[in-house]
Amino acid sequence: MDEGIRIGILARKGSKMPVFIAIYCVLIGMTCRLHSSERHRKRYAFVKTLTSLCFIGIAVYAGVISGGSQLFFYLLPGFWFALAGDYLLGLAHAERNYKGLKFLLGAAAFMFAHIAFYLAFCAEFSFNVKELILPALFPAITLIIIRGDDFSLGKMKVPGLMYSFFVALLCSKGVSLFLSEGISGGTAMVLAGGMLFLISDIVLLFMYFHVSSPKKVLGVINLATYYLAMGFLALSILAL
Repeated sequence: MDEGIRIGILARKGSKMPVFIAIYCVLIGMTCRLHSSERHRKRYAFVKTLTSLCFIGIAVYAGVISGGSQLFFYLLPGFWFALAGDYLLGLAHAERNYKGLKFLLGAAAFMFAHIAFYLAFCAEFSFNVKELILPALFPAITLIIIRGDDFSLGKMKVPGLMYSFFVALLCSKGVSLFLSEGISGGTAMVLAGGMLFLISDIVLLFMYFHVSSPKKVLGVINLATYYLAMGFLALSILAL
């Protein structure tokens, strides 16, 4: 089928997608606002989870429009792991406990999300051993960043270095797809999603573990880049 005809058919089927995206944007704004609100801090985890359910809704709607594509089913576990991570980190933020069990479990959920997303795209597109170069280098890069006195990770240092390998997987896959499959809306979305997800996690490192970081500003950047990444990954179901 001609690509233009295919896009036209998907556009007609997905006429309600702009509504979902608009709701998603509103929820992102609410989540960013509550992140720095002391008065409504306890509501943060709930609204954050609601926002995450919205990107799952966008992914499900994209899957329905695409006729239940394989990529949708491959990516779905990653979105659920991300939702679990959002809820747990939301609780940790509400309790101001960034080195406790809830934060560690939330980070683990996000690690599994990165792995699930990477495996999903490997199932749909071939694996390239060069995709492991950036993830292999990233723990060393992270160690260089955090070695100064400006960072205080404590017992989170080793889990953080382990996590840094997996956080670079999706970004590396996005670059690989962009180079191997050519420039298209789908490969651009995966690349943007992977890069924004990586940026979000780097910002989170500074936000929670740098001793003098502007946490309110970084909180907005962290959430905005993360939720944009999830949106691009969900919409890539339609474009690939």
